[in-house]
Amino acid sequence: MSTALRSDRIAHLLKEEIDKLQQAGSLSIPKEPGGWWHQYVCPHHHTELVFDDGQVDASEFACPHGCSIEGEAYRGAWLVFKHQSLARVALQAAAVYATLGEASYAQLSKRLLVEYAEQFPLYPVHPEAQSWMLKGRAFHQALTEAIWSTTLIRAYLLLRDKGVVFDEKEQAAIDVFLGLLAGSMEEYRHILIHERNNAENNYTAWLNASLSCVYAARGEQAALEALIEGQGGFKHHLSIGVKPDQFEFEGSTYYHVFVLRAYLIAAEMAQRFGIDLYAVTGAEGQSMRGMLEALAELADDQGALPALHDG
Repeated sequence: MSTALRSDRIAHLLKEEIDKLQQAGSLSIPKEPGGWWHQYVCPHHHTELVFDDGQVDASEFACPHGCSIEGEAYRGAWLVFKHQSLARVALQAAAVYATLGEASYAQLSKRLLVEYAEQFPLYPVHPEAQSWMLKGRAFHQALTEAIWSTTLIRAYLLLRDKGVVFDEKEQAAIDVFLGLLAGSMEEYRHILIHERNNAENNYTAWLNASLSCVYAARGEQAALEALIEGQGGFKHHLSIGVKPDQFEFEGSTYYHVFVLRAYLIAAEMAQRFGIDLYAVTGAEGQSMRGMLEALAELADDQGALPALHDG
């Protein structure tokens, strides 16, 4: 199958997913910020609760074993999944437009982006976050915010690449969103790297990824280059966050993939400035290729990975 045919097939699958959510009326942004997604777990069976992205709202949450759970912590966690789901729809809709040229999907993506940009300043720095957390606005954790933001900004960049124009008011809202996001991500990087001396943390990789997206959206090449080269930046993190055997330092398959995904997003943003991070190696030969090969070596003959450590 040619690349073009494969892209069209995938775009149609994404389109079908979006159409089902539109028919369910579930593509409305909640005005409430999300909580902490780790709380979306049944207290009796210790299994993740069921999330249906077709739901508009929820106050009762189902366990796969039949329990029905209520409570603010579970609703806050449900909101994390909902916000993340809507960000994915924004990116999926942008991809559908980029591939198939159907303008309604560009408009859907643009609506979600602008509504989030307008809502973001209204979320407070999260008052209910636990004391140990680096706090977000749209979520308890800045980490969750970093992940969510990369999805939204990649949608924004894809729309721009394909000639979608944001009017003055829309662009002003996005600029405010980018400014607030950059301020918090830069502040938390400083805390993590310089105050806590914890640059190798998986958090750092995602703060870097979020800032890479911000700098790409703003066209700030010098800021991105400083981020890549500086303490706790892409090259330094690759050298200290990944062991010479190409496995993420925590020894967890989950966190290995988690960090690798952040690296790939940062590399995607750097590529916009002609900078090749895919070929970068760490101080002891660490690389994204090596990280992928480590996963291939761990996988069984069906491609499944073992849940090592706290994965």
